[in-house]
Amino acid sequence: LVAPRRMGKTGLIKHVFHKLHEQQPDIITLYLDIYSTQNLNEFVQVFASTVLGSVSIDIATDKEETTLKEIFNYLQSSEKRCYIAIDEFQQITEYPEKGVEALLRSYIQFLPNVRFIFAGSKQHVMQEMFVDQTSFLSKYADNNHRVYRQKGLLRFRRYLVCQTKPPYK
Repeated sequence: LVAPRRMGKTGLIKHVFHKLHEQQPDIITLYLDIYSTQNLNEFVQVFASTVLGSVSIDIATDKEETTLKEIFNYLQSSEKRCYIAIDEFQQITEYPEKGVEALLRSYIQFLPNVRFIFAGSKQHVMQEMFVDQTSFLSKYADNNHRVYRQKGLLRFRRYLVCQTKPPYK
């Protein structure tokens, strides 16, 4: 989901989450905004507190990947259907660590009970991440969404991974 900052992406995501809860009360929906994160360590802290609840953890600089793997293992072991929205997702391209996209994809692709919504405000970066065939995440987007352009914005054919038809053609 791509749109400029302050255009209502968060409200749209939360509205869809509300509708999902109306249809399936046992579904889990999680939202995190990573705009303020500057590196993988901060991302893992925000991700952990979102997935595990209000926990505050200190992660050693060389243990981010291990901690991230444990969080994804926790998600995989849960049999509940879960939707996770990561807002300002393009922020991971600014991290000093290399290969964060590939690292996330290596876990995301093995979570059959979890669906991700990636939202961002920098169209060119999001396009590179999900449409450019050389990107690690392009394979994930190609397998799960048909991307097309309308009014200059990337939009996902399966509107926010929802089971409803999109309001546009």
